[in-house]
Amino acid sequence: MAQKPRQPDTARARYDSAFAPALALAVLFLAVYAFDCGQGFITDDFNLILHGAFDGPGALWRIFTTSVGFYRPLVSLTFGVNHWLFGLDPIGYGLFNLALAGVCAVLVWRLARGLDLANGLAVTAAALWLFNFHGINMSVLWLSGRSSLLSTAFSLLAAIAWLRPAAWPAALACLAAMFSKEEAVTLPLLFSSWALILRRGGGGPDGDMRLRDTAPLWLALGIYLACRASTDAFWIGSAPEYYRPAVEIGRVAVNVAHYADRSMTFSAMAVLLCVMVVRRVPWPWPRSSRIAALGAAWIVTGFALTAFLPVRSSLYAVFPSVGAALVAASVIGDVLRYGSPRTAARLGWSGVLLVGLLLPVYWSRNVRWTELAKVSSSVSAQLALRRDTIPTGSSIVIVDDDATRANLRNAWAGHVPQMARLVFGDRWTIEVVAPGTAEVLAADAVVLEFRGGQLRERPPHVDGLDGSAGNPSVQSGTVRE
Repeated sequence: MAQKPRQPDTARARYDSAFAPALALAVLFLAVYAFDCGQGFITDDFNLILHGAFDGPGALWRIFTTSVGFYRPLVSLTFGVNHWLFGLDPIGYGLFNLALAGVCAVLVWRLARGLDLANGLAVTAAALWLFNFHGINMSVLWLSGRSSLLSTAFSLLAAIAWLRPAAWPAALACLAAMFSKEEAVTLPLLFSSWALILRRGGGGPDGDMRLRDTAPLWLALGIYLACRASTDAFWIGSAPEYYRPAVEIGRVAVNVAHYADRSMTFSAMAVLLCVMVVRRVPWPWPRSSRIAALGAAWIVTGFALTAFLPVRSSLYAVFPSVGAALVAASVIGDVLRYGSPRTAARLGWSGVLLVGLLLPVYWSRNVRWTELAKVSSSVSAQLALRRDTIPTGSSIVIVDDDATRANLRNAWAGHVPQMARLVFGDRWTIEVVAPGTAEVLAADAVVLEFRGGQLRERPPHVDGLDGSAGNPSVQSGTVRE
């Protein structure tokens, strides 16, 4: 059985100076993502740029009163700003995502400080969120993944404001989070649960005040639902099948297991490492137990919707993993009560060193997203070089490469018309088909073949596009939120 430490909480004194480790972690974060972000546009990126385009005085009204299936006007707005600043240069879009992830990490640190964690522990919480293997790479490297980053940033701002308490600023941030991603509709429920956790025993005046402070958040939810209802955005009944939640015990259990891994494993391993170094099991102190309860509520409400969806995505772990980081930081603080200041410092720098040693792992995990972006950019550039050889108004058919995941149907995923409109205007109509597709092509269709990353001319006179019959293949993508 663990022995209760004799000394009161000394984690703040032992682990409070963390500027140097924080700076080192920031450099490592840039080393992980700075050279891989902004490689190109894929899938939903094209739609969001078109939807967010500043094409007239009514652009802002259009962005908030129409949808692209999802209702995420703030995401479209940021793409519109990026397009205004950078045109179709994806690097600027990627740097925006990179900076947004850094802002989220700072806000995790600020929230942890607001929960009275020592500075070093708050840095630990931010690092555990930022260097999680799941979700962060997808949200940074896939430009449309910024929806999770925006929602998380505004949710953190709402939490920081609500703890002050500043209910109306919290409600405004809550509304912005909902305008960024649908999972944020659970925020009023999250802060209502926080109000119950923070109540003084027996429901004292402080608890009553915090419950009243959640009213503006529920009002924000009502405003969001009213705004969404005025658009053609899909709802539960009209959503694609893979976005329709359903209570199927087996599927929910599998989802819970997967999401527990994606959101909590990295933080749990950090706690285990700390316990092994200090050789003590943490004693549950009241303050850290309360923080752990708040973090657990964050995790549960974060997955309250996505656990019931048929489709799984690591993006769904970006917001809930904040709760896991807070829980882990509070437990690490309990463990450090047993150690010396030197042990705490060594442990902090060991964490920094471990992240540095894991850089090749992070880079290898980035490839999944960068290869699709590079394919998209490369093929767009190769098509642009044919402006003088392919007449305006032509129909272009591209036979895709099924031998690799890095192909056009995965990169563009059913958004070929939007890609063609955004990149080439009305110059051509472009279609992507699978090898073996039996198609009746227009006599003047220009048939190209994508192989080994290159577009090549292909004679269009064969029966099937590769000389063999096959079933038509739609552009079915693998990237989903």
